[in-house]
Amino acid sequence: MNTQLRLAAIALTVVQLLTAPLLLAQDAQIEAPKSIGWLHLLAKTNWQGVGSDSLRFPPDERLWLIIGFKTCCLANQIAVNWVVKQVEERDGSFQALGLSMDPSRQAGRTQSWLKSRNVNFPYTIPSSDDLRAAIGFQTAPALVLFNGAGVELYRTMFFTKSDAEKMEQLIASYYSTKDAK
Repeated sequence: MNTQLRLAAIALTVVQLLTAPLLLAQDAQIEAPKSIGWLHLLAKTNWQGVGSDSLRFPPDERLWLIIGFKTCCLANQIAVNWVVKQVEERDGSFQALGLSMDPSRQAGRTQSWLKSRNVNFPYTIPSSDDLRAAIGFQTAPALVLFNGAGVELYRTMFFTKSDAEKMEQLIASYYSTKDAK
């Protein structure tokens, strides 16, 4: 029995040693900000809605958030409502962009849905999947928070309360650090 316990302990140690580099690599991917290569597509996009006429690309020093949404479910409504609230609270120091993931043939329905939620940021209803694919949005709601230098700070698919809290902390930290300079 003692030998079996020793062999089990050795096997567990070997497994831990073999998987530790993989776990560390995963953590590094999550933690390390990465530059995003799709920013140039934003300038080529047909933005509509509130503030679309004053958009300037490349992005400025504010934080930017792109939300991919559908008009189909409560999770999307919660995410869009959260973004609306963030835009209101930040009063111009934060830029949000909406990216409809509904088919373009449903544009009227999408616009009505956005209007009923008092969306206060520009949005687009693309006729192709190019922008969605470039950003990596495959499901909704999906959000990407990035800075004006094109560095992705946070990404989430399936928006949760934890995601909201993490992004709120990042946003607050970004502006408190910036104001301290």
